[in-house]
Amino acid sequence: ADLQGIIWSDILPRCVSVKARLVEEDEHEHSLRVLLNLGHTFGHGFEHQDQELLHGEAIALGLVFTLEYAHYYSGLSIDDATKVIETLAHSGLLIDWRSRLNDQVWQAIELDKKRSGDSVFFITLSALGQAEIETLTVTELRERGQKLASFPPL
Repeated sequence: ADLQGIIWSDILPRCVSVKARLVEEDEHEHSLRVLLNLGHTFGHGFEHQDQELLHGEAIALGLVFTLEYAHYYSGLSIDDATKVIETLAHSGLLIDWRSRLNDQVWQAIELDKKRSGDSVFFITLSALGQAEIETLTVTELRERGQKLASFPPL
């Protein structure tokens, strides 16, 4: 209950404020606003794969994928990755993306409207608060994602 109080009274208003500022500064999603897509590449894939998932549940799954990806490929510390994953789990959100990763998810990612040609603009983290845009081909992202799925969860 204490964790929920912290999330609702402190973290959530700060997140809304940051999002509002980014949207205001980049109304047409040409630069910094893209960072709001953290967790959304795979989140939308999971949402497409399972119509029963709420948007927030799907994005949480995508965020866990991204945190693990960021640890292995972008230098995010294991402590920071697990801290966020544990917070999501304690909040009652789904974290087991491996059991949901299938061809339907990959097809949704390949058809995502935010792609450019064969490239995906994947948001990753080098540290908490340090989001970065990584441009990968769909093939590269799929190879990394499948390799990541073979690793044990953090």
